[in-house]
Amino acid sequence: MLSSTDKEQMTGRERLLALFRGQIPDRMPFVPMMTSYFWENLPETCHASNAVDACRCVGSDILDWHVSSYAGWDWSDESWLADAGIQRSEHVDDGITTIELATPVGTLVERRSETDEAGGTSFIRDHLIQGPEDLGAYRYLWQARNPIPEYETTLRTVDSVGDDGLAAVRMPPTPIMTLIMRDSGLDTICYLLADHADEMHQLLDLMTERSLALCEIVARSPAEVAFIAENSGTRLVSPHQFARYCQPVLAEYARILHAQSKVVMLHACGHLAKILEAIAETGVDGIESVTPPPTGNTPLPLAREILGPDKILIGGIDPSLFVSASPAEIESLVKDIAIWARPGRNIAVMPADSCPAKAPLANFAAVEDAIERFGRWT
Repeated sequence: MLSSTDKEQMTGRERLLALFRGQIPDRMPFVPMMTSYFWENLPETCHASNAVDACRCVGSDILDWHVSSYAGWDWSDESWLADAGIQRSEHVDDGITTIELATPVGTLVERRSETDEAGGTSFIRDHLIQGPEDLGAYRYLWQARNPIPEYETTLRTVDSVGDDGLAAVRMPPTPIMTLIMRDSGLDTICYLLADHADEMHQLLDLMTERSLALCEIVARSPAEVAFIAENSGTRLVSPHQFARYCQPVLAEYARILHAQSKVVMLHACGHLAKILEAIAETGVDGIESVTPPPTGNTPLPLAREILGPDKILIGGIDPSLFVSASPAEIESLVKDIAIWARPGRNIAVMPADSCPAKAPLANFAAVEDAIERFGRWT
C-alpha cells in the first residue's frame, strides 16, 4: 500500500470505508480497476492472477468491485443452463471463439476474437442477438434464469483482501445496457426498438423483473459496497434513452441496495456530461470512472459542479494518458487533482475506466508520490 510515516495512517480498508461513508480519510485513495488484460501483462515477478494480486503488485489501494455474490446467472455457467434444458458448447477455430447456446426454441451463437494489440482484449464479432429471429431464444434464456445466493465467493475475496482494502459486490447492468454492451450491440438494439417495439418492451420488462430479483440477492451479500457495472455514457446511449430505459431501473437498484445499507456506486465512463443530472436523480451514491478528455468529456470539477458535494467521485485520470505520459506528467496531474479536491471528502483517483494493458509501473509510483506530497488530508 502507499507508504507513510504518519502515525494516523489508516489501513486500506479504513481508508476506503471512510471514502464511501462520506468521511475524510487520511489521504486521497488510489483505486485503479484491474482486469485480466492488465494483470496478464504484468511482469512474472508480480505473481498476479487476479485484481487483488495486481493491486498489491503496483502498490495501490485495493478495491475489487468485480466480486460475485450469486450463481445461476452467467451464460458461461453450464450447470444451471443444463438444468434449464440449454446446451452450451464452445470451440476455437483460427483465433475465433464460437459459443452456442441451444435452447428448446432456437440456438443463439456468439463469436469472439482476441487481439494482442489491445493487450489480449476479447472482442465480440457476432452477438447472441443478430435480428428479430433470435428474440424468442433469448427470451427463453432470461425466463430460465434463476439466480441463487453464493456468498461464499464474496467472503473468500473479503478474506483475501483483509485490511488492505475493500471487496465490493457487482450488480450487472440494466437490461438495455446488457443488450448494448454484450448481447446485441448498439446498431441491432436501435433497429429492434424501432421495428419491433412491442416485442422489445416485453423483453425488457422480463429482463427488468429478473434483474431486480438478482439485485435482492446482491443487496443481502456480506459486503458494504455494491457497484453497478453499467458502462453508461453517451457514446453508447443517448440522454433520452438513458432517461427512458436506464434511469428508472437504476433507481430501483439503488432503492433495493440502500434498503440493505449498501453504498451504491455506478460504474459509468467516457462521455457522461449530458447524463450527469439524470444519474444524480437515480439516487446512487456516486460514480466510478469519471473520465476526462480526451477519452471522456467529464473532468472531475464538472462532475462535482453538477452532482454536488455529497456524491462520491472516483476517476480523474485519462486512461490513454496513464499509459503514454511520463511519470512527471502523471505526478503533476495527480498533484492538481489533490489540490483541487481538498479537504478530501468523497474523492478518489483512478485511470478511468480501467488500467490499460502495459501501463508503466513507474506511473503507479508517480501517483503514490503525488499523493504523499499533496494528497494527505489528516
